[in-house]
Amino acid sequence: MTKSLNSLRVLIAGGSGLVGSALNKHLTNKGMQVKVLSRHAENPIYQWHPAEGKINPMALEEADVIINLAGANIAGSLWTDAYKKLLRDSRIDSTRTLVENLKKVSVKPRHFIQASAIGYYPNGNEWMEEDHPAGADFLAQLTSDWENVAASVSDEHTKLSTLRLGIVLQEGEGFLGKTALPAQFGLSAAFGDGKQNISWIHIEDLTNIFSWVIENEAEGIFNATADQPVTNKEMTAAIAKALGRPYFLPNIPKGFLKLIFGDLSAELLANHLVSNKKLQTKGFTFRFNDIDTALNDLLHD
Repeated sequence: MTKSLNSLRVLIAGGSGLVGSALNKHLTNKGMQVKVLSRHAENPIYQWHPAEGKINPMALEEADVIINLAGANIAGSLWTDAYKKLLRDSRIDSTRTLVENLKKVSVKPRHFIQASAIGYYPNGNEWMEEDHPAGADFLAQLTSDWENVAASVSDEHTKLSTLRLGIVLQEGEGFLGKTALPAQFGLSAAFGDGKQNISWIHIEDLTNIFSWVIENEAEGIFNATADQPVTNKEMTAAIAKALGRPYFLPNIPKGFLKLIFGDLSAELLANHLVSNKKLQTKGFTFRFNDIDTALNDLLHD
C-alpha cells in the first residue's frame, strides 16, 4: 500500500445497508475518505441508476477502492417469482453497471472488492473452501452469476477481491435482530431438525476483514466466516442464553416453514460448513470465533 490511509478514497455501492453502514463508519474511523453510491443525488453521495446502467463517472474516477455491496436483502421478503427477480436484478444490474462504466473511465481504481455469500456453496456437512464449485440451488446460482459479472473488472490496473459473507451478526439488525426478538419473550425455536450448520461472522470481524483486504491489497476469494460454525439449535440456545431467557419450545417443522415462508424456507434450513482457513493463513486474526463471546458482546451493553 503506497498511499496513506488518510488519503485513500473508498466508494461503497450499497453503503446504506446493514454491512454498508457499519463499513462506512469503520473505514472512516480508520482515516479513509468514504463516499457511497445512491439513487438519490445528495452530497457526499454519488448518484447512479443501476437498472439503466447509468452512473456519475466522477464516482469511479475519484475512487482508489470500490466496494460493491449492492443488492436487495435476501431475507427481505418471501421468495415470490417477483422477489427472486429483484434479488437477481439488483445484484447483476448494479455489478454490471460498475464494471461496464469502469471500462470507460480514464483513471481506474486500484482495488475492486466484491461482496458475495456462502450461499454460493452446496448444502452439506463437508467443509467448504474457496475453490469448491458452486451449488445448484437458486442462491448458489445467483451468487455464482454475481461473482462472474464482477470477474471481468480485474486487469493490470485493478485488483479484484471477493468476500463470501457468512450470516452477519449485528445487534438489532438482520438475522440477529429477527431471532433475538422472539427470544426476548421466551419464544425461541430451532428450524427443522436444528442440525443444519450456520457459518456466522460478527460485524466487527467483517468490517475488519474489509479494511485488512484494502490495507494488504489481498487479491482473490475469501470466506468471511468465524472459526466455529454452530448448528441452528445451538445458535437458538445461545441467543436465549445471552438474553437470559428460557429455551423450551419444540423445533418448527420443515413443512410448516415451507407453508409460511415458501421458497425462502430453503435458506432458513440451509446447511453451510464454511472454512476461513485461507484468511487466517494470509494473516488475518479474528476477534470473535466463539458464538457465546460474540453474542455477549452484541447483546449486552
